[in-house]
Amino acid sequence: MVKSIGKFFFLIFLFLAMFLFFLPKENLYFFAEKELAKKGVVISKEEVKDKGFRFEMHHAHLSVSSIESAVVSDLSLSLYLFYNKLHIDSIYLASSLKSFLPLAIKEVDVIYSVLNPLAVEIETKGDFGKAKGDFSLVDKKLTIILQPSKLMRQKYRGTLRNFKKLKNGEYSYVKSF
Repeated sequence: MVKSIGKFFFLIFLFLAMFLFFLPKENLYFFAEKELAKKGVVISKEEVKDKGFRFEMHHAHLSVSSIESAVVSDLSLSLYLFYNKLHIDSIYLASSLKSFLPLAIKEVDVIYSVLNPLAVEIETKGDFGKAKGDFSLVDKKLTIILQPSKLMRQKYRGTLRNFKKLKNGEYSYVKSF
């Protein structure tokens, strides 16, 4: 009896793992790209690769409302059964945003895990400093804690005014959707 229950769970796990491995990630990406285009967000010049449990995109140019907004060097989406991670390397924002924030973002990590199923964790580093945050799926609330760099504190005070300054020198931003 115990062996048959163990075998049953193993087969379910194996089926789900095979499903994630053989999932047509490129086709899902092109569907998502088509849906984003309806909202004025266009991704172009990208190279996409399906690598089993991982989806990769390189050299993507992002335009919002026909305005070149960013270039993403590398993006990797790892899909596992209980842990999913989106890792983005080297985002360069358009020069039109230079008056609002530094243009180089070194890396972004977005993590969803069944250990914390009601939130998505976010971590990022760039010329602006370091930021950690989460997005609550229940409350639809984004919370970000920013440790600003010296550059951010000196040149982008106007942007920091949108954040609440904490006693330890960090800045907090909360937004509900």
